[in-house]
Amino acid sequence: MVASEALRVGNTSARPRVGLHHRHSQRNYHSVFQLRYPTLCDFPSPNFDWQIRFVDARDTRMTSNLNNNVPGLDMKDHNYLKFYIGVMRVGHRVCVDAFTWGYQGGSEPIKEVLFTLPGYNNTRFRKDFDGSQRRKIENGDPVGDFDITLIYKLMQMVCGLKVAGDSDWVSPESDSLEYCLYAIKTKRNATLRRAGQRFGVDESEILAKTAAMERDIIGIRDSPVPPATVAEYEKERRAYERECILKECSEEFARLAECVALVDIAGRKVNVSKIFTYPKLKRDETHIVQRQLTVAESYVEIPDILTARDCDESRPQVVLFSALSGMGKSTLLKFIVDRNLSDRNAICNLDSFDAVLYLECLNVGFSSLSELFGLLLPRTFSKYQPQEFQQHMFSLRILLLLDDIEALDAKSFGVLEEFFRLMSPEARIVATASREKAKEIQKRIVTQHKRVLFLEVEGIPDDQTVQHVWKIMQHGIRNASIDEECGNKLYNLITAKRPCLQDHLRSPEVLNALAICWAFYPERINNSTTVTEIFILIQELISQKVLQNITRSLLPGMITKAIVRSKLSNFLETLSRVAAKSLVKGYNVIEQKDLLTLIKKCRKLELEEESLISAFLNYTHEQGSNVLNCPRNVVFAQRSTMQYYAANFLCRRCVRRQTALRDLLRLQAKEIGDAIGPNLQAMVKYLLGLLAVHMPERLKERAAEIVSLLKDAGVDKTSQWLQYIDEAKEEPTITREILNQMGDEWKVEDFAISSTLVHILKIKAPRRLTVTVCESAANFPHLREVLEICSETPDLTLSLHLYQHFWSEKSETSDEYLDIVVGKSCYLEHFAGRLSAEALLRLPASLQRLALHVTPDMIPPLNQTLERMSDLGLLYLNLDASPETPPSEIQPLRIPSEDTQLVVDMWRVKESSSEWSCQVARALSTSYKRLVLRSSELDLQGCQKWLEGLRQRGVKASEIVVGSTHAMADDGIEHLQQMADGVECSKFVWLKV
Repeated sequence: MVASEALRVGNTSARPRVGLHHRHSQRNYHSVFQLRYPTLCDFPSPNFDWQIRFVDARDTRMTSNLNNNVPGLDMKDHNYLKFYIGVMRVGHRVCVDAFTWGYQGGSEPIKEVLFTLPGYNNTRFRKDFDGSQRRKIENGDPVGDFDITLIYKLMQMVCGLKVAGDSDWVSPESDSLEYCLYAIKTKRNATLRRAGQRFGVDESEILAKTAAMERDIIGIRDSPVPPATVAEYEKERRAYERECILKECSEEFARLAECVALVDIAGRKVNVSKIFTYPKLKRDETHIVQRQLTVAESYVEIPDILTARDCDESRPQVVLFSALSGMGKSTLLKFIVDRNLSDRNAICNLDSFDAVLYLECLNVGFSSLSELFGLLLPRTFSKYQPQEFQQHMFSLRILLLLDDIEALDAKSFGVLEEFFRLMSPEARIVATASREKAKEIQKRIVTQHKRVLFLEVEGIPDDQTVQHVWKIMQHGIRNASIDEECGNKLYNLITAKRPCLQDHLRSPEVLNALAICWAFYPERINNSTTVTEIFILIQELISQKVLQNITRSLLPGMITKAIVRSKLSNFLETLSRVAAKSLVKGYNVIEQKDLLTLIKKCRKLELEEESLISAFLNYTHEQGSNVLNCPRNVVFAQRSTMQYYAANFLCRRCVRRQTALRDLLRLQAKEIGDAIGPNLQAMVKYLLGLLAVHMPERLKERAAEIVSLLKDAGVDKTSQWLQYIDEAKEEPTITREILNQMGDEWKVEDFAISSTLVHILKIKAPRRLTVTVCESAANFPHLREVLEICSETPDLTLSLHLYQHFWSEKSETSDEYLDIVVGKSCYLEHFAGRLSAEALLRLPASLQRLALHVTPDMIPPLNQTLERMSDLGLLYLNLDASPETPPSEIQPLRIPSEDTQLVVDMWRVKESSSEWSCQVARALSTSYKRLVLRSSELDLQGCQKWLEGLRQRGVKASEIVVGSTHAMADDGIEHLQQMADGVECSKFVWLKV
């Protein structure tokens, strides 16, 4: 029998040479016989049995192969050899294993160990062992080469078992290891004898055939494993490792999720699902405008975030949540983590992922994929080779949750981009980013050829505000009395706070603070008008709670409480210093040395450090109960907490007039970059609020310095400056300094259209004011008041942009807002919106830029107005027309002068309506600055037809933008650009929408 053929038939002596686990070798090598040799632990009694499975008689292929390749070996001989080799191998292996485990000589040769026995000498050695056995012992041959008789004899001497003459060796009643070994030897030999007698095989023939078989077995052992077998081994090994990794990932994630799913409510840890209210998730404003989505189409529900399609029905690989700080984007990720453990049906498609991973990017960095996986799954990753682990992970359907993705440095983000390239097509990324950085992050992800679903987290819906606060009081505040009267008071409180807090009342962070303050400080919260004042109450509440816990075990008395209160104040001063240091470094993790500083301060003040630190910080334990065991996880509960205490640090030291704020922070102007700029801006907001409440005189003294610091931190927009005036309670000195920085050209939008803006306009009006409203104008109650003040301000140049009316509104008009300013003292320079035919006639002739949402029947009144607008530089029309409108009924536009640039947007042009759109374009004008097709369905051929239609009708356009549901290759775009030359187009843009 040749070695390769013997391997194909199968033999358990053939050991694969690829280093695979024995589990797989048993599964892959289908032996002629499969015999499980028992180990010592399989022998609780001598009544063991041999488990022998014969080849199925129906497997004629295997039998014929065996007989064809070993001449003269019939089935009778085959069966005998099966007994002989099987029983011999099994019994021998058991004895070898037993000897190896029990040998007491360690690394010493067997002969030397024998001669250490009492009275043992060369005479006994020659008597106990024959010449062949002595040579094997003296030469130090491997024990596996010893026959069973020699091994059995040595076990009785050097393995610490009972002496050879003891009755336990041969007595079944002893139920001992000695008898089990004896039974193996005797049963083996008896089986061989009975097999030989039954089959009548000559002993010499047996020896010859077994010698030949032994040679074949050695050949099999030394022969290479066929590639197909190795591949099968590797396939099964990988499948087994994949199963193990999945199981361990699931177990480790469950442990991590227990901590991740907790949120801090006034020092109390609460599961996120108990206080979570579904926020509103709005699609990209650009897509909403381009596709004229309805209100329902513009939003995505929380249960649909993993199944929602982009506007072009494509399936995104990445979902990117953008929001202002405190709007709940991090809490949303925590909610997904919790649902993955407790209710996977709560979010559609969540149960389709093999593994869910979570990483808070704010305080981490990694330079390789190995380091990234080490952060995601530290315990599981440590058990496997990095390369193999990565291969398995990238084959899985992973849902990776990344919080604050913009906090990653360039190197870490580069590693993440590599992750994007290698991840499974079924894997998904859900990430959060600040509003300022979200678009930049989106662009970087798109460069990796990953589709991104951009969603703006708008916070708690207005109609859910009361219910959310109610949840906070139920689950986050102990002993809070909640009844119907409580609900009515709560509603009245929120209604009263809405004018001063406005969009802040959509922030879960602010609402949580509002609920806690109202539960314990109802009188004071009613008088609070800024976010800082609410945070002051929250921190006072936490301090009061800590004070009660400390004094509960002490003797009662005012002196004792006063002393403890002083100590607590001392500790908070140290905590504030640590917060300021963390803020300047750009992360909210407490460094080891700073943590030691806090602990030493506690011990010096004789305060219990564990409970005190846990009241103000979040940390998790990997093992043990000391916070020092895992300093990487000791963090401020929220970034706002760090910002508040850093502001508190500066506020305390503002008493020292001579020390500059930059010196207190150890900060140079050139050090302020994107990493710490946003944190610094938020911190100064709290600083202004603290100074306004506690030290208004210091606020006056530091006004110029604070404004200079804000300028260096990147504050340059009017809307930003107004927030600082608001937090400072419009203190005159700081207001004057900020107004100087704002200059005489202001641009305000959405949330900045507030009561503060109303008051500031009464104090000092700018020379030029631009008011931009992206959402429904009805959401901003102060808009009318702002416009009324502007209308009565001489020499004020006003620009009013009502973009929702301009882009997508179908019923409401901007008439009421236009009427406030038309014919009054101010000068209306720019206007964007949707007007009725009557209001079009009231547009002032002073307009230099006009953007209107129009229908064909509004062209005649518009033309009457255009005749008076000699200074009009830009006319931008969002044309709301359908193919049912005959082009012949559309009047041409009466452009007031050659200097007036015309831009027209047309919607949803298909190949069937491209001819109609060309006719409409020709009907309106023959010359355009820019002609735009939005949400069209034109492909290459359709766009060629459209461009040719424009050329034939003599339409000229300096710029053409085609937004289409079809993708276009570069060569196609280049060809269209060449065709666009026929309409004198110098810039052609194709956008996939």
